[in-house]
Amino acid sequence: MFWNWEAAPWLCNDVPHHPHYDDLPRVGRATKSVKFLFYSLLLRELTLMLKTETLPRSIESHPYADLPSWLIALLSQRYGVIYLLSRAEARVIAPFVESHGPLLDAMGEHLKESGLGNRVYNAAFEAYVHHPVHRLERGCEVVPPNCVVAIEDGVLVREEDFQGCFGRYTDQALYDLHDLAHAVATRICPELYASRFGDMLPELPDYAKDLIRSPGFRRANGVLCADRLLFSELLMCLFDREEARVTDPEALVELMAREVAEYLLGRKALYHAGAQRYIECTSPVSVEELAILAQIKAYELSASEIEQHVFVRGGSSARDELVGLTTTQRVLSIAASTSLSYNERRNVYKHRAQTRAYVKISEDCEFRVDADCDLLRATASHLRYRDYWLGQRKNLFKLVADWGQPLPRTA
Repeated sequence: MFWNWEAAPWLCNDVPHHPHYDDLPRVGRATKSVKFLFYSLLLRELTLMLKTETLPRSIESHPYADLPSWLIALLSQRYGVIYLLSRAEARVIAPFVESHGPLLDAMGEHLKESGLGNRVYNAAFEAYVHHPVHRLERGCEVVPPNCVVAIEDGVLVREEDFQGCFGRYTDQALYDLHDLAHAVATRICPELYASRFGDMLPELPDYAKDLIRSPGFRRANGVLCADRLLFSELLMCLFDREEARVTDPEALVELMAREVAEYLLGRKALYHAGAQRYIECTSPVSVEELAILAQIKAYELSASEIEQHVFVRGGSSARDELVGLTTTQRVLSIAASTSLSYNERRNVYKHRAQTRAYVKISEDCEFRVDADCDLLRATASHLRYRDYWLGQRKNLFKLVADWGQPLPRTA
């Protein structure tokens, strides 16, 4: 194949402040290790499924209708909300795409209309989970359905998921390619970016598990400081409200972080779109809750930042500029892209703002007076990676499991 996994510079020279993310060769090696495996599985499934696929005559008789061409068409297809073709890869293949546009457009149309594209992705993802390069761990109660969590030496899934290989028979996208970004981040530095769900989860109190699972977050009838409520509801409203007005990324992240910090400290109500009302915490977030939230975000933020090296994130059709394009147009558009799209900005900036809100709380003078303790100091050190640079990276889930159990915070 003619792929090149040398990591391109960060878009707009916006290098995330995470250890080793400024080491582009390291980022490139991690990306290659994940994508080379996944691409080999895509090629295998393409080979198997094309044997029984009825193809349009214009494709079947074309001399360049080979596996590399099929893979190009497949990678530029939207699976869920993600296009697996990265900007760096698109630039490498752009000359070939321009020379073979009609063929690739026909392939892309067939992959979409026949459902073949989704079936290939489904089957390859299942094969990826079961690949012998991974240690497959089952049974984690907080993992969402059909999701794959990256752990230091393998993958973690729910007990009932990935029990067979049924994706090849389903025309709908079943899985989330964002999980591949987690795998890349974990390979950059397992100690920092692998999930800690499996390490201490059985020993965590129920309130901590609810912060992760976020039951009732869509209607604000669960834990009011749960991770998904903050990210998917409150920060979504803040981003949509302020993004057009505050054009500087740093200023936008700072504004959202300040609002969320004030909310978590019980000082301000924020609008919840799903509930269609303002909600507020009746008391400040506890030290234990802050520690759990910080550990969750250590896993999510690092993957969100690395996405631009792995794929292109789309979104709803109304805000996804790649929807409706032909394969050729889509590859050339991705190749020409030099900045984050709306959907990518929204995802990354919300994660950054959520993390920064936790930093603000850990440094808030009033909060520190009321809650000064070893767990708070460990959380503050964790958020800024100080513990890692001292060679003492902490698992905040473990610290909370050893610490105690505050009263749950509900609507």
